[in-house]
Amino acid sequence: MDGDVEMALVIVRTFYPSVLQNSRQTYFHLRIQQFIELIRKDAKARNSAQNGTLKGKGKAPNGNENMVKLDYNVMELDSHDCESLDDRMDTDEPNSNGTSNSNFGSIEDSIAFGQEIQKEFQIDTDPTMQRDLQDAFALLAYPDPENEESVGWLLKQSKREKLAEELNSAILGK
Repeated sequence: MDGDVEMALVIVRTFYPSVLQNSRQTYFHLRIQQFIELIRKDAKARNSAQNGTLKGKGKAPNGNENMVKLDYNVMELDSHDCESLDDRMDTDEPNSNGTSNSNFGSIEDSIAFGQEIQKEFQIDTDPTMQRDLQDAFALLAYPDPENEESVGWLLKQSKREKLAEELNSAILGK
């Protein structure tokens, strides 16, 4: 319910190891939610920095605010986009270990995680699963996805609640 999908997966694997094997769709939804939570965390950090101590704010060299080039079949981040992201996300605030943040790194982590999920479920031809992947990947295209009408619903608490209910039902064998 609080978005800690990784912990939920650990608990389910520990106490109910057969649930994820028997319910591939629930496992898929958990992995997609894990990806969505990475995007949420990155967007919040970015927005916080932009409202605070972000330096080098501006558009990319190509004039595009959205740095991520999204292809539903192959997610990629161009090298000039990474450099631009680094410039936009430099902050003067030290992080928890006292060093300055050069970038959040989270968008790259999110993209890599998205690619991992895509590979993991590429053999599934269920159109609903493919649509869910596309919807989740679309979050990368927006600097503030929570406030975007077309994708903001993915970040709502009600989506977390629906997944929690699905997981509970899988555990109970319904």
